[in-house]
Amino acid sequence: MSFHIDNCMSQWLLQPWPVSGSVYTIKFFDSNYGLASLDNPTVIRTTNGGVNWQVITYMRIYDLQKINDSTMYGNGRPTLQTDRIYRHSIKD
Repeated sequence: MSFHIDNCMSQWLLQPWPVSGSVYTIKFFDSNYGLASLDNPTVIRTTNGGVNWQVITYMRIYDLQKINDSTMYGNGRPTLQTDRIYRHSIKD
């Protein structure tokens, strides 16, 4: 579940997630394309500013860092392995 606002004068709107879980981090490339990492472990993506979300992978990412307008890096692990660094690109 996430919240978003359409403009500074409106109220927060509740947005459903495609899966249950608590949020580790949410980062956006721009006003439409964003990623959220959940604790269940799942990474979800929106391409319309958070109105809809879809699962893109099942792994635990603890933090996301935007590098430029098309690339983010995250640290996490797919299962019980050692933490690793992962890259996500809008072109992926």
